[in-house]
Amino acid sequence: MTGKNQKKKSAPPAQLEFDYSPHPAAKMEEAVVKNLKDKTGKTLEDWGKLLKKNKLTDRKAAIAFLKEKHGLGSIQAGFVFSQTFGEVKFSELDSQALVDSQYAGAKADLKPVYNALVALCLKLGKDIRVSPGKSIVPIYRNHVIAQIKAATNTRIDFGLALGKTRATGRLIDTGGYIKGDRITHRIPISTRSDIDGEVKKWLTIAYESDGKK
Repeated sequence: MTGKNQKKKSAPPAQLEFDYSPHPAAKMEEAVVKNLKDKTGKTLEDWGKLLKKNKLTDRKAAIAFLKEKHGLGSIQAGFVFSQTFGEVKFSELDSQALVDSQYAGAKADLKPVYNALVALCLKLGKDIRVSPGKSIVPIYRNHVIAQIKAATNTRIDFGLALGKTRATGRLIDTGGYIKGDRITHRIPISTRSDIDGEVKKWLTIAYESDGKK
């Protein structure tokens, strides 16, 4: 029976497509903010007021001021600036929203490809963590072993941490090893059928090479 006074059933809450992990910097961020008073004598709010009083709204200048004039460490100074002027807090990131924004609009057709890559990574082992960022989705074991990036409207770049490995086949050397980056190679992927044995082989090598801390 229906009627004007009948309450509409609310829609069930949206479910995460995957069990994402918090960004690795979140715990560090929370610890720094929590211990700021004990280590510096001032709270986060105190330091924020000092920056605003001195009109230090430029990140580089503010951090230099906090380090050189007041003895804060680089991480402490960075977090003070970030949380004073509204930059994204790692502890407040919405993982699913970040992923949805990466694959919105013209990149929506790449979402099934993204989902297939994440599912493949999670099959590597229970020690795999997926922690979305603003523009990429890093895959962690002990360190970053891979990353998923919607490079264009029709292509995902699947980055891999493979050290000095010589690029063969579809594997492309990014120059990351020379620059000291974790991600040293990438494989262009446009469809789920591109996620073949070659992709699985290189991903497994990246995973196994990061087995020791």
